[in-house]
Amino acid sequence: MIEWTRKRIPYRQIADYLEVDRGVVQRYQQKIQLPNEATVDITSSVSGLDKLKGLSFEDWNQAIGLPTKPGRGPLPIYDYEMTIFNELMKVEGNHKDRHLALLAARGLGKTELATRIISYLCTKDDSLKGSEMMVITGNRQSLSNNIVKRIKNTFRNGGIYLEDSAASYVDINGVHIEGYPAAGHTEAGRGKANVSFIFLDESSWWNTNETQGILDVILGYFHKSNPYCLFTSSPSAPNDLMDQIFNEPESDTVWRRLKMDYKFGFGKIFLPSDIDRIKKVSNTFARELELRWSPVTGTFPIESVDFAFDNQMEINPTYYVMACDPGWSPARFGVTLLGIDRRNGLKKVIVSDEFSESEDNMVELIISLYKQFNVKNIWVDASDKRFIRRLKANTTDQVEYEAHIDYLKKSKILNQYNPLKNLMVVVPLLFSNESSKEMLSYARLCLEQRLVSIPQVCTTLRNALYSCQDVEGNILKGPLSHGKGSDVLDSFRMAVYGADN
Repeated sequence: MIEWTRKRIPYRQIADYLEVDRGVVQRYQQKIQLPNEATVDITSSVSGLDKLKGLSFEDWNQAIGLPTKPGRGPLPIYDYEMTIFNELMKVEGNHKDRHLALLAARGLGKTELATRIISYLCTKDDSLKGSEMMVITGNRQSLSNNIVKRIKNTFRNGGIYLEDSAASYVDINGVHIEGYPAAGHTEAGRGKANVSFIFLDESSWWNTNETQGILDVILGYFHKSNPYCLFTSSPSAPNDLMDQIFNEPESDTVWRRLKMDYKFGFGKIFLPSDIDRIKKVSNTFARELELRWSPVTGTFPIESVDFAFDNQMEINPTYYVMACDPGWSPARFGVTLLGIDRRNGLKKVIVSDEFSESEDNMVELIISLYKQFNVKNIWVDASDKRFIRRLKANTTDQVEYEAHIDYLKKSKILNQYNPLKNLMVVVPLLFSNESSKEMLSYARLCLEQRLVSIPQVCTTLRNALYSCQDVEGNILKGPLSHGKGSDVLDSFRMAVYGADN
């Protein structure tokens, strides 16, 4: 039951209560010629918090109202969010108690969760009455104010209207919560008698010259009042604050550490369509959702590559595809033959290697494999038109394929429902910057989802997968120079991508 109370405040303070621009209030005050000492009665609820006391975190969220996402409606508190909560609350009697550094994918809901943990601790009982909580984020006060506003909205959506608040602070059940910018206001966070919670958001994006001063303030409170401290961010750059924290020796760090990429929220807060869309439009997917700190990283997880070579999956292909990356001396010719079981999506590499052979010999090898395995499609780098014609001359395709493709387009036979791979055997595949990234990302996804089996004899491909590095999806050729796997890797990702797309 919500009880209402009336409070008289100066008219000039009404902007803080209504969370509107102060200039609007001042202009209206001038328009109706209200004196500066004018007051106004504010009616608000001062209770309603009793229904939240004594609840578990899960039950508290049910009582106050679950978080929402546009187009999705109310969302549950997911298992990975409970993991974050439990790690922060865990008490083991050591210097890491109450201190959690969370490196999390953008969009995983870490800020929303933090506002709910803060709100829960204020209202589950009266143990924190008289204490202060600090919210530190970004280089502008408005960013911290926005988090304070989200805390207020959590209660407002639950039918509880908080009385004592302004843009930068709110008081909840006797706990004062205030937001601070990370830049230029380090001293404002000092000298507080009883700090019970510190939330630091997107810390890897702060100005580097501010970082040490903020850490000095925060760490000072660890010994003074033993606050909860939740340190969150997505990666920014090598040696950023989170990178440093996660590289500290376990025996020296004061932090429990959690690292959660987008896969923790896949099928939960992230729908598969969300990830597909983000991959297409974002050039920071590897950093912000896969949590790759360094701009230069190993592309394929070692454990995924090891599984592909070591697994004993029984795969019975229902059809075969092949991909060729033509290369002539000093380059190599990359060829991958892939069997796919369309019933479960599993993929079995039959051949994947680099060759230093004449063009005649490569045509003979490819056509031999084509006939032996009744290959459905042969994907070829579109830049080598002459080689494409030579292959087509040995299949049922029309040799003058460019004119044929024009005809298929004009007659509308070729369309989004009837792609080229349904209309010809040898399919030109254009290596644009965008398609190259997409093929690389899809090959990594198939390996991570353990859909691929590769025979041990494919040592050149194994080395290429281990050595491959990329910057935002652009492969660095240095570690994969000619003869070290660049051509076989290109044929591998062409085959995997072409089979499913």
